[in-house]
Amino acid sequence: GEKLVTIPNGANTDLFHPRPAAGRRLRDELGLSGCFLVIYAGIHGVAQGLEHVLRTAHHLTAANHIHFLFVGDGPCKADLVEMRRGLGLHNVTMLDAQPRHAIPAFLSAADVALVPLRHLDLFKHALPSKMFDAWACACPIVLSIDGEARRVLERARGGVFVPPESPQALAETIRTLSREPECCQIYGTNGRRFVEKHYSRQAQARQLSRLLESVVD
Repeated sequence: GEKLVTIPNGANTDLFHPRPAAGRRLRDELGLSGCFLVIYAGIHGVAQGLEHVLRTAHHLTAANHIHFLFVGDGPCKADLVEMRRGLGLHNVTMLDAQPRHAIPAFLSAADVALVPLRHLDLFKHALPSKMFDAWACACPIVLSIDGEARRVLERARGGVFVPPESPQALAETIRTLSREPECCQIYGTNGRRFVEKHYSRQAQARQLSRLLESVVD
């Protein structure tokens, strides 16, 4: 144990940082200006359980000011597109995967970012890098992963935890956040500061440098 050191996931804060002007342009291009925008950006796979997010959107179809934006591809994408069509979700936009350098604009356009995984013990030690990418762009997160990720969220005070695979609870949380823009701004600011201090690639490089120096000494 004394010979093992962990340097966790983090964000490149030179690439991922708030870009409000780019975010506003993107909203205009997508016809999403003025709404409370909830984003999921990442792989559309089995582990993410995104069908529960679509059920959340279905609970919120009457809330015309809330819109969901999915960005990405993956093995479940076709099924999710079909599910959106079957549920008649006018409040969900689905885009193809985007180049990594474009993602900060999407995160800057969003009011909150979703970070979900299925309700499995396997994921209690998961710490997805998309948490830190969103925070680096001052975007608060709604986290549906219990365990280590939740503990980091609570340390950062950068968003809200919702139990995994709980569409109704997620819908109520999003509805509440849509009424509290000041709260979302505080979460986003907290997240950015937390990443800069603890989970930036620059902080990780310093940690690795200190580790190597101590080994040499």
